Amino acid sequence: MDEPAKITAVFLIYNGQHHVPGLIDSLSRQTHSKFTSQTAWLKVIFVDNGSQDGTHAALEFGLRTLGNPEYCKILKIPENLGISRALNFTLQQVTTPYVITCHCDILFGREDYIATM
Repeated sequence: MDEPAKITAVFLIYNGQHHVPGLIDSLSRQTHSKFTSQTAWLKVIFVDNGSQDGTHAALEFGLRTLGNPEYCKILKIPENLGISRALNFTLQQVTTPYVITCHCDILFGREDYIATM
């Protein structure tokens, strides 16, 4: 059985539909030197912070194309709470000992970026 996830990556997104495909692609390539499966070390929370564009649909589509990985979830906040309130709300959902927060337009420059955090 895989060990529990060690880090949660949180992506706060507001009207970032056009960033979602690159974000999910970049995230899908993240690796860890001690684990063969992302499920063993990574959890991801995408937060749709009251977006008025197609962000939520883009997230659902992107994750579906990856086979809806169990380590990823989408939180949909109906009304934009702003960065601080949305982050505080989201951090209450985290169960791993470490968290990294990222902007929705992040494209990781290295495939071990999150693991080395």
